Amino acid sequence: PAVIDGVDVSTTGGGESVGSAVRFVNGVPENRSYRRYRIRTVAGQDDFAMIHEVVLRRYRRLAAERAALPQLLLVDGGRGQMDAAAKALGQLGLSEMIELAALVKEREEVYRPGCQRPVPLENEPGDLILRHVRDEAHRCAVGYHRIRRRARLFGGRG
Repeated sequence: PAVIDGVDVSTTGGGESVGSAVRFVNGVPENRSYRRYRIRTVAGQDDFAMIHEVVLRRYRRLAAERAALPQLLLVDGGRGQMDAAAKALGQLGLSEMIELAALVKEREEVYRPGCQRPVPLENEPGDLILRHVRDEAHRCAVGYHRIRRRARLFGGRG
């Protein structure tokens, strides 16, 4: 796919929970399309609900603005995170418009809706792009979480 979005969330014990959404176009990060989210609707540590919130907020806004949608949404996580993202896309009526996958870091496996078993990644160029998207979404979420945590501890905005 030419346009891939990546989504991840970060939290410490449910505190200062945040999410990120990144976009790659033709394998290159499109920084102006990156977004950070403070989690508003989830209390405690519930990755699935946080992924659902981030996906719902991002694609509700893109749809309202009639902005370009990605061809693929890649979620950092496994089947549960993918199912949460699928539910959000379904609520927005976008399930048929955006392909969905989840990439598990520990095992480097890709989950797809409707597939029983994950597919292991190889060192093919397409697989390397998927890793890059996942890692960039993770980097952005963790970085924003650190900013929020520092702001809470030392005062200030974040």
